[in-house]
Amino acid sequence: MTPRLATAEDVPDIAALHVQAWVETYTGLLPPEEFARRDLNQRLTIWGRIIANGMPVSYLSGVGFAHMGDHRNEKTRATYPRELYSFYTLQHAHGSGAGQALLDHALGDTFQPFTAEVLQGNARATAFYQKIGGQQVTQTHETLHGWEITNIIFGWSVPIQLKR
Repeated sequence: MTPRLATAEDVPDIAALHVQAWVETYTGLLPPEEFARRDLNQRLTIWGRIIANGMPVSYLSGVGFAHMGDHRNEKTRATYPRELYSFYTLQHAHGSGAGQALLDHALGDTFQPFTAEVLQGNARATAFYQKIGGQQVTQTHETLHGWEITNIIFGWSVPIQLKR
């Protein structure tokens, strides 16, 4: 199970994986309107643009993907220069090592401190991030279609902290 960089030909599978992973992961945690807003066509557009712009996406066909880049928050970037933007594996791959393989591929050979955001209530992702050494840095709060949403931000600041 070796991830590779995604290509334009992989966009339809990545978009479908993203939609399926959202249903598997966030049903009951996010309002139904968010699922309707983030349909296959929306995901095709987003992933097509990301890959066309040369942004690296680590990919395992039919399993999942990880997308990491420069931190989007200027204040956070000083401490954590990198951010894990998207990281999903389908349920059938949970516990298989696919998530760790995707994350390792996305991180590359040179460690840089990074953050990852997880929706509160996503127990599996929270447990995974804690298992691999993530420390809660902060939380963010927002309202989506009347639902109060809390996101937990995990951080890894030194290489030894990332447990594999």
